[in-house]
Amino acid sequence: MIRGFGGAHESEALEGALPRDRNNPRAPKHGLYAEQINGTSFTVPRHRNRRVWTYRIRPSTCVGPWRGYAHATFNLAYLEARPEIALRGWRPPALEGDRDFLDGLATYGGAGDPANRRGFAAHQYVATRSMDRRAFVNHDGDLLLLPDTGALRIRTELGALTVKPGELALLPRAITFSVDVDGPSRGYLFEAYARAFELPERGVIGANAVTDARHFEAPDAAFEEDDEAWEIVAKQGGALHHAEREGTPFDVVAWHGDLAPYRYDLAMFVPVGAIDRDHPDPSLFTVLSAPLDQPGENTADLVVFPERWDVTEDTFRPPYFHKNAATELNGIVTGPDRDQVFARGGLFLTPPHTPHGVPDGAVARELARGEDAPKRLGVGERWMQLESTFPMHLSPWAMAAPHRDATFGEAVREIEKRFRREV
Repeated sequence: MIRGFGGAHESEALEGALPRDRNNPRAPKHGLYAEQINGTSFTVPRHRNRRVWTYRIRPSTCVGPWRGYAHATFNLAYLEARPEIALRGWRPPALEGDRDFLDGLATYGGAGDPANRRGFAAHQYVATRSMDRRAFVNHDGDLLLLPDTGALRIRTELGALTVKPGELALLPRAITFSVDVDGPSRGYLFEAYARAFELPERGVIGANAVTDARHFEAPDAAFEEDDEAWEIVAKQGGALHHAEREGTPFDVVAWHGDLAPYRYDLAMFVPVGAIDRDHPDPSLFTVLSAPLDQPGENTADLVVFPERWDVTEDTFRPPYFHKNAATELNGIVTGPDRDQVFARGGLFLTPPHTPHGVPDGAVARELARGEDAPKRLGVGERWMQLESTFPMHLSPWAMAAPHRDATFGEAVREIEKRFRREV
């Protein structure tokens, strides 16, 4: 594996397959074809410009003709709705049915139309079998994948990544991939339509802690020789299309560039926090961020809550009552397997400015706590949160899904009045 995020990586599976003095030689070695894949426009500033040169057995032009591809649950139906205001929750979907990763994708909602290159979408997958001679490529933006059940082997044009619960995969725009599973698998898939996911700035934290570039891993070049037909499914502007390709798309023998897929172990995140009083904002645990127009307002931030110590004194330690300016979409990637929202594979939404907090029982327990002893948080489970400047529209599928908890949010409505006028 190649270590480091966002760098100029290179890899070759056959000696001499990677040109050293130019990108586009007249006749690449081994009879390969040179092909560039751009993740940004040519003239984007260097520090944001992303591209990869590949040296492959067949060029990607060996595909077509394209035809429309209908998908009942992976679509833009959320655009039919107005932004959601109510707290919403979903129990983990069942690990059943005969479906691969692509068949098993379902869209909870999002914001914006990918044809306009602004916004995000939130999906979940349930897969019970591998993708057979079938691959997917997203032209609309980066994909951020977090399994909660079952390990995935993700074959990409640049090589393969194995990703298990507690890790994430970042699959950049325009890179073709296919997903193999060993058994029933489930997880979250987030999509950023605008700028790519980046490492968050550290600001006054300084030069170290939180997400470190060296802990990300890109794949080594590994090519397949397969002359049989493959189905390629592509998403462009939110619409799905498919076509037949002559031979496998995973035939890249060498590559160099910075438009690479990555794997990251969430256990590598180094948390910082409050060490005296008050409750830190969840943004302190941001792992990756897809920026928007101005600093601090983002298309999507991935926040993951790690194991950590809480040592604050005379402080209400549970999540505080809040009306947040951003959308918060929360899930659990490792933890107990239960048929409830707050379990591995569950999902719950807090829309912008919608009041939220903990139920009355949690308040009572906190008020009854007699001492400020240090406490270890996040033991045995890892929660994640996707936070966005955009309000989220829910899809008709999400609102009608059998695993939606129609009573979610009721527990925080009945909070005891504890006010006493002091004299």
